[in-house]
Amino acid sequence: MKRFVSFLLALTVCLTLTSCYAAEPAEAPSVTDEQRLAESIGEVAPLLYMATDADGDRVWLFGSIHIGYKELYPLPSYVMDAFEEADALAVEVDINDMTDSIGAYGDLMKMVSYTDGTTIKDHIDADLYQRAVKILEDHLYVTSALETFKPYIWSSLLDELLMQQSALDSANGVDQHLLDLAYDQGKPIVEVESAEEQFAMLGGFPDKLQEMMLEENVDMYERGTASLSFHMLMALWAKGDEKLFSTMLNQTNRDASADEQEMYEYYQSKLVTERNVTMTDFAEQALTDGRELFICVGAAHVIGEDAMVDLLRERGYTVELVK
Repeated sequence: MKRFVSFLLALTVCLTLTSCYAAEPAEAPSVTDEQRLAESIGEVAPLLYMATDADGDRVWLFGSIHIGYKELYPLPSYVMDAFEEADALAVEVDINDMTDSIGAYGDLMKMVSYTDGTTIKDHIDADLYQRAVKILEDHLYVTSALETFKPYIWSSLLDELLMQQSALDSANGVDQHLLDLAYDQGKPIVEVESAEEQFAMLGGFPDKLQEMMLEENVDMYERGTASLSFHMLMALWAKGDEKLFSTMLNQTNRDASADEQEMYEYYQSKLVTERNVTMTDFAEQALTDGRELFICVGAAHVIGEDAMVDLLRERGYTVELVK
């Protein structure tokens, strides 16, 4: 099954809740794996932008990748200097706060569950179901306990396994790293969105789209192709090549069927385009209020077609690349 940009890779540069649902943590990559990955990527120089208004008020725009490895840190001084200067850290969702409340987490999970008496087997192809069950049970997941969850949750469990194959994980994601620093330093944290909004969006994806996402992850796991894709994405993010990274985010696949194209366009609209506008509004309000925020959101919301950098420039703000 061919895709424009894979659903999983899109999530890693778009959504905080990429893969934080796993019942059991994925096995940590070995130090050797992490060192090998760091050596293959080389110097880390991610893209950072400064947006200013006519009065000189500013906010920082930092495109996160929601996976990583510990060798990424510390981030370059130009990133950390901006982080330290900012009044507060702004992230899509404060994952630390969300997972601290078991009750609240349970309410969120209901948004990605079937509540009409059906199970996942009523909503996806039988062969796909069996393939997913085999993979998850091989990794000791109790799939009988997952029957009422929508395909997106099954996809998210596979996300963790695919990241494990790649020596990457969400615990070392860039936004998670900065959140941990902010907590340690007592730096204020502001949410651009909310966990409720993200879960509602994910749970509201059409059955066909969720099935496509699950099928892609099953295919990638069975073929063992995720590692190369993840490493390419990680390298482009770390290299800080504005043109190459933007091109990767906006690439398309002309071999997609009409149905696949319709679903992916819906996915892009909900996951990226609509949220870009909301995030740009957030940044603009911070400038209006004279509040210097270090805004760390998925990189696909910062650069690329109709992303925050372009939208803020269209609204008359000055946006400069910082190095």
